Amino acid sequence: VWCERGIQVLLTTMGAFAAFALMTVAIGTDYWLYARAFICNSTANSTQDDSNSNKDKKDPGALTHSGLWRICCLEGLKQGVCSQINHFPDDADYDQDAAEYLLR
Repeated sequence: VWCERGIQVLLTTMGAFAAFALMTVAIGTDYWLYARAFICNSTANSTQDDSNSNKDKKDPGALTHSGLWRICCLEGLKQGVCSQINHFPDDADYDQDAAEYLLR
């Protein structure tokens, strides 16, 4: 029954529509990945003593959700704040030829 041409065409068409719909939702939303990150716990103080640095090593970070374009904090000091993800920062040390090849 599964080898008939009509059923194969129908299953392929349904799979194609499902793949397109899921891809559209994935690109358009920021709910791909739930993870913990230190971006939400950042403060203006950059100096810390030894007791705070030992505590920070055990801290898993605040809960975030992110997609292709932005990351949003669900906990921490920046709760409810979403920021754009910079995939190509200016100060990154890229191999010039490989980066140029990738961008072209």
